[in-house]
Amino acid sequence: EKQLEKITVMIDEATLDDTLVTDLASVVEDNRGRSKLYIQLHTDTQGNLLMVSRQGVDVNRKFLQYLDGNDLRYKVN
Repeated sequence: EKQLEKITVMIDEATLDDTLVTDLASVVEDNRGRSKLYIQLHTDTQGNLLMVSRQGVDVNRKFLQYLDGNDLRYKVN
């Protein structure tokens, strides 16, 4: 089975809160895998900040449904 190399989740600073961070961390934990996970945080003052998760993710239907259901933009690479 072929895995995606990486996925980048784009989050705007205005939508970032404790609930989103906690929920996203839980979904990543529940969907451990080999794809690299990048988080791109857009801020008004710093522009785009790119962070790399130490935890890989399985980019499966459940993971993508979480992103879509929370209006999180993403791109697969």
